[in-house]
Amino acid sequence: MATSTVTLYNILGVAKASDDVQLRITYRERIHQFKADRQKTPGNRTITAEQFRQICRAYERLSDHDKRKQINAQDPVTGHTPLYCAACTCNVEAVHYLIEQGANPDLVQQAGSTALHVAAFYGYPEMVQCLLESEADYQLKNSLGNLAEHESYNDEVRNAFSALKKTPFVQAAANQLDWFKNNAHNIQEHIDVQYHVQRQTLLHCACKKGHFDLAKWLIEARSAKLDLVDINLNSALHLAAYGGHTSIVQYLLYRGANSTLINKLDFRSSATGQFQMLSSLCSFVKQSVRDSIDDFLSDTFFSPQLVTQQLMDAQVQSETLFLRTSTVNSVRQVLSFIRSATHNNQLQSALQTSKSLSIIVRSDGTAVINAMSSIFFDHNATLCSCGITSTCSSSSGIFNMWTYVSNGNFTLPILPVANVTGFVTGCYVIEALLQSTLECFFNRTCLEIVLAFFSFHNITTINTLNISQTRFSPRTTIETILNDLFMEQWNTMSSFEDYFVKCSPIACTYSSTQQNNLLYILTKLLGLYGGLTVFLRICVPFIVAWWISRINAPTESDQRKVHYIILSTVNNHF
Repeated sequence: MATSTVTLYNILGVAKASDDVQLRITYRERIHQFKADRQKTPGNRTITAEQFRQICRAYERLSDHDKRKQINAQDPVTGHTPLYCAACTCNVEAVHYLIEQGANPDLVQQAGSTALHVAAFYGYPEMVQCLLESEADYQLKNSLGNLAEHESYNDEVRNAFSALKKTPFVQAAANQLDWFKNNAHNIQEHIDVQYHVQRQTLLHCACKKGHFDLAKWLIEARSAKLDLVDINLNSALHLAAYGGHTSIVQYLLYRGANSTLINKLDFRSSATGQFQMLSSLCSFVKQSVRDSIDDFLSDTFFSPQLVTQQLMDAQVQSETLFLRTSTVNSVRQVLSFIRSATHNNQLQSALQTSKSLSIIVRSDGTAVINAMSSIFFDHNATLCSCGITSTCSSSSGIFNMWTYVSNGNFTLPILPVANVTGFVTGCYVIEALLQSTLECFFNRTCLEIVLAFFSFHNITTINTLNISQTRFSPRTTIETILNDLFMEQWNTMSSFEDYFVKCSPIACTYSSTQQNNLLYILTKLLGLYGGLTVFLRICVPFIVAWWISRINAPTESDQRKVHYIILSTVNNHF
């Protein structure tokens, strides 16, 4: 599979040696370039919305040596944030990304204006809607004392404010507790509704923004559910803790909020799926090996004549090598098919680590389904999108409960409280597992740290893996071990004695080869001479007698002469 190798510096268009000023200048140029590009027809644009989204990500990571990993970093001169700049250009996609990553829409720049002010000022109703649905506070005033609605450039923007201010989520973002109390009879059905891209409830919004009184009223007066999670598996307690709202955290815990809920990047979240996948792969490989061995044992070894033990051993080794090779290839083919089918069909994982899907319910009652490919950065700050390749991943670990993982983005610089050495989280469970190693389970310290964050029942002792009992090193990837069928060693046993008994021959023949030396030749000649002498001694007398009898035997003419003489004598006599 092909992987993306473009770096953050390439995306932003700067050299690796660029300082903060050069980064900022280049980023402003790209913003103006994108803004001018939007005036062109779609076919003539040089920067797509996705490309600008990646530019914003790159600048966020590289903009400052100390704050390059902070999404809310502000320009020291103007106070502009990446979100403010995106709102200036009406880049809804970039704003969605920045909000999902945790950007604060209410930060003000030097003139006191927020992103909502600038969106209204430039007349972008779609951007106003995007920001209000992303928890922007419409009640904030700029240095001139104007609300964002007062800065509206046209009627479309004013109408957007008018319509959206009637929705509970926008009122929750602005901490309008009195509005909720006055409309209590109409909002009960909206209490636990999960709104917009983040799929957050009114309690999520209040806790994230730090609105203690509103959060308390939603829980006590309207029985809002405490442990509903958003698209990133963050509960209201997660969001309150992430925002540093201590009083809300204490109140939620007092009310019984579950403090053990975890999010996607946490090993406690991904481990279940990975170990289930590992167990399934082990079972699949085990069954495949058994089937192959059964097929092998069902074959019969035929030979026209008894073979030697050396030839038999060589034949057995050849057959077992073919068995191993064919089984490995069969398992690899099935695994490759599963991986390619999963990625090519864009199948969704339960944790939505490959693609984040959300249903946005608009104020007019219409709904829009959004899908966004997840983004990972490797250790070399290389961008990797699950929409391009399925092998994107980042290191897994144990995070505090306030860890905030943004929708479709796993690049936040949040340090874990404990590392799980060797394991990664990726687009898909199977891809992350194959890239992982079992290094942590060879180390007692690492294993004990991991076990400390899990609750076990009926388990007394969990031992580390013994490196002396395996031919694989601790850093060997699970994919490599799988390609070896999880086999430490193949043992082949054959019995020539059993083969000989089973194939006992009816008759045995053998031949020997000797060289013709002088003694052998003399022996043969003497033997031939002796044999001829005996033969002639026996046969010659018979031959001579036969020959003599043949010579002395009367001929036919002689017999006629004798007959004539006898007849003449008789005639004369009478």
